[in-house]
Amino acid sequence: MVIIDGEAGIEQVNRRVMERVTDLVLVSDPSARGLRVADTIGQVAKSILPGHRTHLIVNRANDPEEIAGLSIPPTLSLSGWVAEDPLLRQCDIQGQSLLDLPFSPTFENIMNLLPRLLQEKN
Repeated sequence: MVIIDGEAGIEQVNRRVMERVTDLVLVSDPSARGLRVADTIGQVAKSILPGHRTHLIVNRANDPEEIAGLSIPPTLSLSGWVAEDPLLRQCDIQGQSLLDLPFSPTFENIMNLLPRLLQEKN
């Protein structure tokens, strides 16, 4: 398993950095612009990476109602979402390692999301 944390945009896909990808996890905030970028990346990846699976994770969401109201492009399917977390924001602002973060509901949410992604693969 190789994880690439790429900047927003399609450069890594266009440059064929990920030639043998089986699963592409796109993470977007809930904004229309973010979802359009995720859609573009997904479409470019589909033409370059045949047979891969695309997963969309919406980050920094406020609640299930916000997620339900999103206009997710039909080319993407929502695999899960991660809640906005003031503890993460504060940790980032102070330059602290996220590994030193005290218990966080968001961390628990992410840990519950990972098995679902693996399950979708089968």
